[in-house]
Amino acid sequence: MTDEQKTGSKPADAAPAASAGPPVKVEPERLEWLEPKSLAFRWDGGTGPIAMTIADQRTFLRIHAGQAYPQSDERRFIQFFDSRKDGQRGEPVGMLRNLDDLQPEQQKIVQECLKRSYLVPRVLRIVDIHDEYHLVRWTLETDRGPVAFDMDNIYKNIQRRPGGRVVLTDTHENHYEIPDRKKLDRESRAMLDAYL
Repeated sequence: MTDEQKTGSKPADAAPAASAGPPVKVEPERLEWLEPKSLAFRWDGGTGPIAMTIADQRTFLRIHAGQAYPQSDERRFIQFFDSRKDGQRGEPVGMLRNLDDLQPEQQKIVQECLKRSYLVPRVLRIVDIHDEYHLVRWTLETDRGPVAFDMDNIYKNIQRRPGGRVVLTDTHENHYEIPDRKKLDRESRAMLDAYL
């Protein structure tokens, strides 16, 4: 279930910041181009949620953003997503062709949304990992609280980096970082190593 509600609803209390990583994956068959004049963004400042209304008809109380093609122009092709119950990025909502097409104050809100997308939760402990049909279900404790997510294609979505760093990517392309696998507790490390 997402946080989409009818226009006029008051944004809910702050949720965990989004976690994402560039570039976002674009699915052409699901892509909806958003007209700048139809968009209205609301942010009360601080760590509060960022809301988006489309054409005075659909309001998303928490949105996330990512750049589909950051290598070409960081102000173009911005993809928006709704929010899951756990505050992580959910389903795609639509794409804005160019940030410059928005009013300056609206541009600042979108830039804040993009800034949040690069903040990745750090894994403190692995609670459980188990296979569930064709997916792998992860339950973690992170520096932003407990999370649970599904992962497909573990060979692609578990990335080992220098210094013992490991990056996990879920089915919605949210990222979770293990700064150093050797510093995990013994049980967490054993569960992780079974999938490395």
